[in-house]
Amino acid sequence: VETVVTPQTVGEAFRLAEIALAQARETGGNHIVDYDPAIEEKQRRRLDLEADMRRGLAAGEFDLLYQPVIDFSSRSVVGAEALMRWPRRPGGAIPPDEFIPAAETSGLIEDLGLFALRRAVADLGPIGDLKISVNLSTAQFRSPVLAETILDIVSEADLPPDRLQLEITETLLLTQPERAKR
Repeated sequence: VETVVTPQTVGEAFRLAEIALAQARETGGNHIVDYDPAIEEKQRRRLDLEADMRRGLAAGEFDLLYQPVIDFSSRSVVGAEALMRWPRRPGGAIPPDEFIPAAETSGLIEDLGLFALRRAVADLGPIGDLKISVNLSTAQFRSPVLAETILDIVSEADLPPDRLQLEITETLLLTQPERAKR
């Protein structure tokens, strides 16, 4: 069943067209998208989620869980990977596969990434020779001050840089091979 929406004013027609255009861009561009009220509802939910993330970061609702990295030959824990979680949200926990993409499209991924990096270094830095693994998104990697920021965090924590491992996605390697190499 197709929903037909008839705008009552020119201003409303432009607003609905902008919503459809944003959806077309979000889904890869170069195609036509008809306005559908479901698109607007999806965008409203995404904006609400972004506002919740900003508030949640300020309120300390995010946590890191640590997945152990085990050397099977020695049967010992040699590191830990930091995994972002949002358990203390007033409306209930949201899984990372929902909030991470929203953080990436909104630009909040840099703030979340810095939170994860600082917290992981603070939590695991004092633990012997443990390697600390933190994920970086493609959006974070684009930051021109990323390397300086990481060095500042490691330096402030007096953490030997070789204990920090940064994990990047394969997409990053394919889209920015020279930068990834550096």
